[in-house]
Amino acid sequence: ASDDDLQEELQPDLLPMNRMVRTTSLTHIGGIRVLCLTLALGFMVQSIYNLSQVAFDTWYIYVLAPPPAEHKIDDLNLSPRDYLLLAYSLKFFSRVIGGALCYVMRPRLILLLSLASALSFTIALVALPEGRAAKDPNLVAGIGLMVFFFLAPVFPLVYSITLRGMGKNTRLAAAMLTASISLGAVGPWIIFGAMRKWSLRRSFWVIILLLGIALVFPVYLSVSKKARSVVDWNVKDRGGEERPKSQRRQSGVITRRRRSDEDEDRGWGRRGFGVAGVKRR
Repeated sequence: ASDDDLQEELQPDLLPMNRMVRTTSLTHIGGIRVLCLTLALGFMVQSIYNLSQVAFDTWYIYVLAPPPAEHKIDDLNLSPRDYLLLAYSLKFFSRVIGGALCYVMRPRLILLLSLASALSFTIALVALPEGRAAKDPNLVAGIGLMVFFFLAPVFPLVYSITLRGMGKNTRLAAAMLTASISLGAVGPWIIFGAMRKWSLRRSFWVIILLLGIALVFPVYLSVSKKARSVVDWNVKDRGGEERPKSQRRQSGVITRRRRSDEDEDRGWGRRGFGVAGVKRR
């Protein structure tokens, strides 16, 4: 779809965020356009997710055992690398479950639940006493697996939520969200720097701080009615009935055809104006 086709989807009767037909007070928060604020927060959360995920990918096995971590360690049911493989498998199932939940729950609520749960388990991972961690390393491994599980749906949820209502700016927004992946490379180095002062497991307090900041996004989406009007957008026709998905995808074509017919009925086509008139030329 072209930029014009994407913008065509944002008809004034379908989306109340069109600044061409709404006053600034209805489309802005504190002088900032709602869509721009949503994009900025979405980019921030996507960056935090990538940073946190890569940090866990890199250091998780060393939380369980110092290198070499390929072999099974005493008191661990699996080797550290097997636990990491299990964590990656949980990421897949977590995203499948998150996608299915979108049919029965608002995506912003699933995002809030995912980030809050990931934050809670990260706090538990850092706060676990050293004596308890040494006595029961499988508990440490299990808490880490839960962090992987709840972090996994964040990326697709933020990506899809942020792109809602962007219209002709969809490509720009998608490029920004995709570019945020590169910030994940910073994650392992942040933990490495924190290790100069704390132990490896205690160094994850940095991730706790970042996930706490990331919670601002789903809270903003839930509290702001203007933001909800975009991310909770339900496509309805002029009669107030929800249209099937097949018609939603063709809404731009249908609207242009309807406008062409209306121009013809009003005589604009016969006078050489409008879509019909241009076609005759």
